[in-house]
Amino acid sequence: MKATLGLIILAFALVALVGCTPSDDATATPTSEAAQPSATSDSPGPVPVTSLDISVAAFEIGGEIPERHTCFGDNVSPALEWSGVPEGTESLLLLVYDLDADAQSGASIPPGFVHWVVYNIPTTVTGYAEDVAAGATLDDGAPQGSNDFTPFAAEGALFPGGALAKLVGYDGPCPEDEHRYIFALYALDTVLDVAPGGAMPEIFEAMAGHTVAQAEYMGVFAPPQ
Repeated sequence: MKATLGLIILAFALVALVGCTPSDDATATPTSEAAQPSATSDSPGPVPVTSLDISVAAFEIGGEIPERHTCFGDNVSPALEWSGVPEGTESLLLLVYDLDADAQSGASIPPGFVHWVVYNIPTTVTGYAEDVAAGATLDDGAPQGSNDFTPFAAEGALFPGGALAKLVGYDGPCPEDEHRYIFALYALDTVLDVAPGGAMPEIFEAMAGHTVAQAEYMGVFAPPQ
């Protein structure tokens, strides 16, 4: 009986030892979440893991977007910086969209209501200062596209805060309640054949299958009470 009990204890010990042995997967070096782009499931194109990074100086990631950068304030774009553009990148694309709003105009394929898009940004550019001007082409030669306010606002329209709606270029958050906003940077292996002032369906179609890397920075905003 003692011998049998001893064999049972030995068997359990062997099972426990096997269970504690690291598997091949466990010994592999894990990829940290911080090293991966925080892409949403709705983001267009593949999202390879690279060192591409984007930051917004005006607020912490996940923090509140200052009213100055919204339709309730001065409607000016925040200062942006990026780094880690991978080899093989031919141009950059900057996209700012409302993750929690449907594109009522039908203009945007997912991810959502687009507030700003700049494409064919030269790879030598590492960011933009605050208050990027409206207009179809920036000083660095990058075209700006039409945002999703275009179908709803006439030229010269004013936002609630009194700022002019740009329609081509940056128009800030303007929600009815708290929404999340994504500042996304795409590294593309091509230069898009899209004229300045391009609409989102044309831009998304042109960039499809050309994403080398993607980085995102999220902020939130709720209208003043």
